[in-house]
Amino acid sequence: NHTYSASQLPGPGAPSSRAHLASLRLHAMACFPKEELVDGVGVVDLPVDVHVEEETPTANLKDAATAEPQASEQEAAPKGPPMLQKGSTIQLVENPLTCKQLMKLSGFLTGSRSPQYKFVEGWFVAMKDRKCLMVALMLTLNWGISAVLSAAGLFVAWLYHEVFEWETAFDACVVFGIIGGIFTGWNIAQYASYAIQTTGHLTPCQHLRAVLLIGPVLLPCNLVGWGIGALIVFTPLVDLPMPIKILLVAGPPIALGIASKTYRKLCYFGKYTSVDAADGEPKDALGKRMIFEEKAAGKTLDCPFKSVGCRLWSQHFAAPFTCFIWTVVYVLGLRGGYLLADEMDEVPKLVLQIVLFSFSLAAMAGGMTLLTKWIKYSKGFFGYNHQMLVAFVVIYTLVSDVQVRLGIVKMTGWTRQICAIIQPLYFTGLRFLMSKAWKKSVKESADYVPTNQEPRLVITCMGLIVSQNVSAVILAGTTCLFEDKSMFSLGECPQGFWLQIVQDAGFTWLPEGISIF
Repeated sequence: NHTYSASQLPGPGAPSSRAHLASLRLHAMACFPKEELVDGVGVVDLPVDVHVEEETPTANLKDAATAEPQASEQEAAPKGPPMLQKGSTIQLVENPLTCKQLMKLSGFLTGSRSPQYKFVEGWFVAMKDRKCLMVALMLTLNWGISAVLSAAGLFVAWLYHEVFEWETAFDACVVFGIIGGIFTGWNIAQYASYAIQTTGHLTPCQHLRAVLLIGPVLLPCNLVGWGIGALIVFTPLVDLPMPIKILLVAGPPIALGIASKTYRKLCYFGKYTSVDAADGEPKDALGKRMIFEEKAAGKTLDCPFKSVGCRLWSQHFAAPFTCFIWTVVYVLGLRGGYLLADEMDEVPKLVLQIVLFSFSLAAMAGGMTLLTKWIKYSKGFFGYNHQMLVAFVVIYTLVSDVQVRLGIVKMTGWTRQICAIIQPLYFTGLRFLMSKAWKKSVKESADYVPTNQEPRLVITCMGLIVSQNVSAVILAGTTCLFEDKSMFSLGECPQGFWLQIVQDAGFTWLPEGISIF
């Protein structure tokens, strides 16, 4: 039971008629944690009995919300309903809610948040006075996920070390083991992207439908890559420089995969109409996302194009293909730079390593900024659901941070230890600035939509934390595993397997409590 004065309600007063009370949006400040406030107040439709003292009659908001609006002389009056006078109060009396009603209320409060996000968010609101407990739980979950992913990555690295004959068949190992894994994994990610945005990926039937729609076009792309790889390994082309071989083998299957997935996705979008989601629960991911997009837009959203032409396809192909080109230039450029540094004397080598390390940090932050802007302005029919945001953030940050770590494992002595400390501190600072900028935009922007932006911030920050943890462990461990393989040496492992992991990754894992707190 909370009592609010009329001065706390929207405008100079509040309407008293039944229909108006049904849609009244109360500024219920006590119902929100500080981070949920927009301009200092929280806005929410409350399923409660509203009792207005003296000036206006009592009305039941819960009943009114489920009933058809009834025309009345009071509502038809041109002057509108009577308003609360300054100093009047209303009292909110809670009504028992069923689970179904509670989920509907949760949907109104949280907009496009997923049910899982709503559950966790509700738990956190209930535990808002126990911050230390929440931080401990977050760290436990974060470290648990990071440990599982790190262990999986180290297991794959161990398999590569034990199965492939690096000393006797180096080129075949690189082409079929590494480059083949890159383009195959990339096109598997294209399949996942397609399923997440169109058919859905939560049930076997949704996966089967996605496989039938996108599998026949992605499989030939991978076969092209494996064919080119075999052509290079078993012909004189094997003597080409390694960067050229990487481009020849990985470039065509990845580019064809992006092009094919983009075309198939647009074709799927072109068949959607707002009527698809009108009867019952939508059966695919696109329909479910469009419910939230239409709610945010305040109108129905039909497909903005009639057919998939070259111009439309090229516009949507350009962004992921640019991402691929940037990744290739970034990876090959840094790797080439560190190999060049290995040929130098001690002082020039150290200087170049520090320059490359600094550039890799700045490039990763710049790419994250561009990715965030792309996601932010991709809304409406071409927006992304939360699962795609997780994929974007985790894949980008993992690939980028692996390049940063490849530079760290090339260093020795105090330089390696200092850079292993600078890297997590740098990104902790970036996460703090992201959070600060987000909170500032909440206060300054009149059309800011927290239901869309807040999950993006959470996903970006937590994805960055987990990716940093995993890349630090995997690169340190892989460097130690391959220390005896001169043909595929990543760096040095002076402390041994476990101690080197602790030294390189320990300071990445420990300060995360600051970010989460």
